[in-house]
Amino acid sequence: MPDSTVQQAGGDFTNLATALADAGTGNGDTITIQGAWTVDDTLSCSISDNDITVIVNQGNASYHNGVYDESAQHYRLVVGDGNHCIQVDGQGDNIIDGLAIVQDAAGSSDEGIRQAVSTDSLSILNCIVLASTFTSGQDGIYAPNIDGIINAENCIIYGWGRAGCHMQNFSGGVTQTWNINSLTVLNCETVDNADGGAYEQEGSGGSTLIMNIFNSIGVAGPDTVGSGEDYNTKNTAATWSIDNCIDSDGSITDRDAGAVEPLEDRTATANPAPGVGDFVIFNNVVQATANLLLQDVPDDNDAQDAHSNTTGAGMTLPILDITAEVRERGANEIDIGADWVPPTPPAPSADAPKFGQPIDQTLANRPAFGQSEERVA
Repeated sequence: MPDSTVQQAGGDFTNLATALADAGTGNGDTITIQGAWTVDDTLSCSISDNDITVIVNQGNASYHNGVYDESAQHYRLVVGDGNHCIQVDGQGDNIIDGLAIVQDAAGSSDEGIRQAVSTDSLSILNCIVLASTFTSGQDGIYAPNIDGIINAENCIIYGWGRAGCHMQNFSGGVTQTWNINSLTVLNCETVDNADGGAYEQEGSGGSTLIMNIFNSIGVAGPDTVGSGEDYNTKNTAATWSIDNCIDSDGSITDRDAGAVEPLEDRTATANPAPGVGDFVIFNNVVQATANLLLQDVPDDNDAQDAHSNTTGAGMTLPILDITAEVRERGANEIDIGADWVPPTPPAPSADAPKFGQPIDQTLANRPAFGQSEERVA
């Protein structure tokens, strides 16, 4: 079938899984999710064709605007049947853009998004990817023993029992590259997982594994209880390139000694006046009700106005953030992570005239017609 729509009512389909199945061999289709939703889409999905785009456009009623909210009318893919929320079996350039995705099952290796076969590329943009059960062995975005490129940009990922983004390879002979640009990853890894973390590379020798990360946050949260690192490698090292990123444990420079302007050992909090220390200040860091947009606290929020680099680790800063705000790109105006905080406008001067009030309140202060104002030398 050609391009199609998914709506709770009135579209070509009422759930994403059926729309994807109907795509058949029609490579290159775009499936647009739109309209207000009062129910969850609960069927696990498979992208089995090439060059498929699944999108919720920013500004549409279906778009999450950077916050997962069960009471809102944005689209929610909530899968609890023991399958991956979205499994990608297509080998072309597939795109998942603007979805709110929840893994609601408690099985080990029930992933949010899984690229199951070798691919040209999978791009995951402007998505919220979370797990509700915080189960060991689950990953937000996962790629196993495959060749290909995984691009993740402007996403918020949290609550995964193993890793937010997980590159795993044990077969050797694989070339796999991850390009991670302006992500916010919090609260990934459980106590029975020695590996895991925000970003993890795991595998054996004989493969070319590249992890590029730019302008991203990867920090522990109040529910993180494991012993893995925020930027973690297991068994064999990949090639890491990490620029203008944040961690909570000093692991950035463990992975990339030449990392550009790393901000390490930061604490995630929702307290706008956290006191002495180094912090990343979100709106809410509690797993069940998380809001991982940044608070506007420029003096204490180290993710805000953090640097001036519009490029890093081979990538370019996105024009928009996850809330569709145009990112500032000036000197020391770039915010780290998926969210950019619009600056608070300055308070009006106490001496400024009020609306409707003349600038000169008395005629005595005004020069006569044709007479210049007196100048004092």
